[in-house]
Amino acid sequence: MLGDPAGFHSDIDNQVRERMRHYGKEERDLMLRMLKLRRRLLALDLSIDNAELTDFLAGFQKIRCVETYCGDCRYCHRFARRAVRFDRAEAEILAGDIGDLLEDSMNIGTLK
Repeated sequence: MLGDPAGFHSDIDNQVRERMRHYGKEERDLMLRMLKLRRRLLALDLSIDNAELTDFLAGFQKIRCVETYCGDCRYCHRFARRAVRFDRAEAEILAGDIGDLLEDSMNIGTLK
């Protein structure tokens, strides 16, 4: 599990809720959505299979990371794809929901 929803910065929910009384309805709705998304993110079952990281560090003897664009190299991405375990379908849905929240937050107060 990524963090502990009950103990990892548990005061964030309380701080946000305290500040929400100063916000308008649109902002409050967005903040409530954000808190729900945070809980979903923290509840995402995530683990790393260390066996899949064998020889990972050896690759850095050949790669000059400071001179290489990650999107072109993708060395770390390939290892992460094999080693990091999580529900990819749920993560994709969550990423979409976070994107929607960000889009909505950019449009607060604008005419729709």
